[in-house]
Amino acid sequence: MLAQEEKLRLLGLDLLSPSLSYAPRYTLHYKQTAGKRFLWGIGMGYGNTPSSFNFAEKGGFIHPDYRSWSVLPEFNYILAKNKQNLFYIGLTGSYINHQDQFNQDYFRKASDHKQYAFEQADYRRIKTTLSMHLASVLFVGKNWGFSPYIGWGVKNRNVKFSHIQGMRPVTREDSHNWIPSATYYLRHEGSSTGVQLELRLAVFVKL
Repeated sequence: MLAQEEKLRLLGLDLLSPSLSYAPRYTLHYKQTAGKRFLWGIGMGYGNTPSSFNFAEKGGFIHPDYRSWSVLPEFNYILAKNKQNLFYIGLTGSYINHQDQFNQDYFRKASDHKQYAFEQADYRRIKTTLSMHLASVLFVGKNWGFSPYIGWGVKNRNVKFSHIQGMRPVTREDSHNWIPSATYYLRHEGSSTGVQLELRLAVFVKL
């Protein structure tokens, strides 16, 4: 429940980042009001192979050396507030560092845009985003509830393969053996910019 003049402090756990992602992380969010109209927050996430349990892990997309961490600052303007709910709009930035080691795989090289197979390679993906969002805080009990979030903006992804062993050009036979994957974009080496769309659902407690 919310009092009109109450200074609000929330701690939340993102329910989607560990379950609906090819790079799953457990992400905690802290939010606090600043005056009557502003709400600032910070999120921090971490994931690795032992903590992964979703479809990505079961489908073989998570490798033994997978690890990922993220930082997500945000600043919000409160649109409406009552005893049960809080609605706000704001800006979120994010930095994601994803590292892994791939075996018997392939990638598209940045220098010539051709595909190469390899026996083993170290992988690093740096992703930064800046998004606008609409979100709310919906109390279910006296001190807990849910926070849905939808965001849209821009993203930049930089992928690098290093310490590559056994690299060779992809052959027609290789192409027949590989099935197109939803993670194909992760194997495009180099920098790319695109549209960022994001959905979140967090469960929170009031501190």
